[in-house]
Amino acid sequence: MDMCKSLRDPEGKAPRICSEEVVVIIWYGEVGQQIAIRAQLLGMKVLVSGRKGAPNNAHAARVPFETVLRNSSVVFVTFPRVRETMKLISHTEFGLVPRHAILINISRGGIVDEGALIMALKARQIAGAATDVFLHEPASLENSVLLCTGTEDLNLVVTPHSAWFTKNTRLNFMACLQKNIVSWVERKPCNLVV
Repeated sequence: MDMCKSLRDPEGKAPRICSEEVVVIIWYGEVGQQIAIRAQLLGMKVLVSGRKGAPNNAHAARVPFETVLRNSSVVFVTFPRVRETMKLISHTEFGLVPRHAILINISRGGIVDEGALIMALKARQIAGAATDVFLHEPASLENSVLLCTGTEDLNLVVTPHSAWFTKNTRLNFMACLQKNIVSWVERKPCNLVV
């Protein structure tokens, strides 16, 4: 791809600087909060989405779902996967975001409608997307439209649900496992989940 062309958004404008970016976080759990901290340190404006379809005053610190999408330049999807969140981001939502926006899906597969995402990228409704999750995992050419022929030239980055798999994560996992085994042998409660 022509380097100059690849640096411009779909409308031919030059890239933005951090202070011009509007980061939208859909689901403000621990991951969303950590993203917000880092985005703010870079000088980006952060908007936290209210629930889709919720009244505007449902939570004072939240911005209505449709409003955050319309004002976004980077959309982070960090939702848990439950029946209500399946295909939460689909054709309608891609129609709301500005053409220069990118979507980063680090939640669970199925929350972003994969077919709608491919259509939005092909139609240049959004500038790009990155995902670490798939509707069907492990993802393959046979079960994911994100990997099918015809997606190679799209501004799409996919990773095999491996964003969590760092050296420190593995070390923490092993330490937690060891602690849980010792606690179980000693018949002491450990890491109770309610």
